[in-house]
Amino acid sequence: MSEALLSALAEALAGLVTAVEDADEDVLDPDTAVRWLESTGNTLLSGLTAADRRTLDGLLRAA
Repeated sequence: MSEALLSALAEALAGLVTAVEDADEDVLDPDTAVRWLESTGNTLLSGLTAADRRTLDGLLRAA
């Protein structure tokens, strides 16, 4: 994996961790979950080259 891919993944995961820490522990609101996913996807994909997006696509499909 390239440095850009690893950096984008780390940034996206950090954003999710922050969102989870700030969320109410008793309830996971569906609107909040959608916001997390949209934000993570945008952060992750916006910083990747086409080759890294293809690599990530392959990794996600294989998982």
